Amino acid sequence: MDQQSNLAYEYERFEDRAPRGIQSLQGKKKQAQKRKSIVKNAGYVVMAVVMISMLIYSRVEQTELNMAYNQTVADIETKKGENARLKVELEEKLSLNNIEEYAENNLEMTSRSRQQETYINFNTENKVEVVQKQSFFGNIASWFRNLFS
Repeated sequence: MDQQSNLAYEYERFEDRAPRGIQSLQGKKKQAQKRKSIVKNAGYVVMAVVMISMLIYSRVEQTELNMAYNQTVADIETKKGENARLKVELEEKLSLNNIEEYAENNLEMTSRSRQQETYINFNTENKVEVVQKQSFFGNIASWFRNLFS
């Protein structure tokens, strides 16, 4: 064997014997870019739909709250009018003429006259009795006396 030959290595084993055609990577790149752009556009569309739906929802909520507020204000005004009417009715019923009429008709009361008035005079003098206070020790001594008696 020659030392200069390379028979020990079979380079043909490592080589691909089937002829491969030249494949273009341009088509795969375009498909990948096309997929990315479709996904990107779909994302934009979804984002736009979400934002528009949020705007519509907030507008609907605002309209409903505004209607509820207007209804509440109308109810308050109605209650104020009813309150004023009831105050006038109460004042009318509590007037002196109505009270006198009710007392005469329903309770069979009559108005008093001057002849029915009687005055009583007391001719006694006012008397005041002053009691002398005992000292503290005197109170204790009387307490002990009452205790043992």
